[in-house]
Amino acid sequence: MKNKIFLTKEGYDQLLVSIDKLYEQLKKNNIQKSKAYDDGVGDGWHDNFDFEEAVRNEFLIMNEIKEKRNILNNVEIIEDNDKNDDVINLEDIFKIRLFFEDDDYDDCVFKLVGKYNVKEYKDYQEISLNSPLGISVYKKEINKEFEYQVDDKRIIKATILEKIKI
Repeated sequence: MKNKIFLTKEGYDQLLVSIDKLYEQLKKNNIQKSKAYDDGVGDGWHDNFDFEEAVRNEFLIMNEIKEKRNILNNVEIIEDNDKNDDVINLEDIFKIRLFFEDDDYDDCVFKLVGKYNVKEYKDYQEISLNSPLGISVYKKEINKEFEYQVDDKRIIKATILEKIKI
């Protein structure tokens, strides 16, 4: 379960689109690299800043493609048809109280999503099912206290206060 990446079908499609965009970037970069090589003096690549920059960009894009394809290999598509109002499910918006120390807490509003790219809105912030908080609140009952771990060392206590209808 540690290596699994949980996404909805929509989140999976977003990941595929982001990979396609990277391949488009790579094509454009290769055109720039070829032009820079042709425009270079001598053998085309010695002391040719534009060519060197295109090569660096190629490595960066290829690395990002590799990372996303590795994610793709670990994706598990989930469908959440459970509409139980007593637990947090995908696409639910909920208010949570995070306890940092005895008297130090913060109330936050989140939406649990199975997307690849999360966003922040005026009324709430999306959190991925794959985040430490996301995996901890998924299928948790309202008003139940629980803990989750951040950065492999810090434990944060929390309570889901309510589901919110927006």
